[in-house]
Amino acid sequence: MNQRDRTFWSGEAEKSLRIYRAKCVALENLRDDIRECEESLGSIRSADPDCVRVKSSSTPNNQFLNALTMQDALVESYQRTKSWVEKMDNAFSVLSQEEITILERMYIYPEPSAVDRLAGDLQVDVKTVYRRKDAALARFTIARF
Repeated sequence: MNQRDRTFWSGEAEKSLRIYRAKCVALENLRDDIRECEESLGSIRSADPDCVRVKSSSTPNNQFLNALTMQDALVESYQRTKSWVEKMDNAFSVLSQEEITILERMYIYPEPSAVDRLAGDLQVDVKTVYRRKDAALARFTIARF
C-alpha cells in the first residue's frame, strides 16, 4: 500500500471513529423505532375500515402500507448500522487496552486537552502520545479496512 492509500484509509478510520458513538446510539433508537412501528401496524390492523372518518385522505390500507414501508426501511437501516458497528468492534478487538483508550479519548469521546491528559495518565510526554495514537490508528485501520 502506498502513502496515498495509507493516508486515505487512515482518514476513513478517523471518520469512522468519530461517528462510532453516534452509530451505537442509532442502534438503540432504531430498535425503539422498529418496536413503535410494529405497535402502529398492530393498531392499524385492528382499525375498523367501516368507521366514519373526518375528511381524511388516508385509508387504513394506505396507513398500513406506509407503516409497513417505514418498518422495512427501519429494519434495513438497523441491519446496516449493526453490521457497521460489528465491523468496528472486530477492529477494536485486535488493539491493546491502551490503544483503545487513546482512540476513545482522541476520537470517540474527544475531550479538551485529551493529549495532555493522556500524557499524564500514561506517564509519557505529548510526543509519545501522538506516536502511540498514530500506531493505534494504523493498527485499527489495517483491522478495519
